Amino acid sequence: MKRSVLVALLVVGFATPAAAAKFYTTINTVGDCGMIQNPTPSAGMKRIGPDEGYDSREAARAALADNKDCKGIVE
Repeated sequence: MKRSVLVALLVVGFATPAAAAKFYTTINTVGDCGMIQNPTPSAGMKRIGPDEGYDSREAARAALADNKDCKGIVE
């Protein structure tokens, strides 16, 4: 019984971070856009889009496709 509870807690613990992943859209100085999972972009990158990010990679990719400032999309 204790072992079953421990296994269930481990499964939930490993699955939760994957479900909570957020995607943020960025643009660099050249105009290429991309996605990151860290809310703070690296040097030379500027975050674009909503502050809360996107819940899925597909939603972030669709937002980049609609963005007129993106000259290209880097994945």
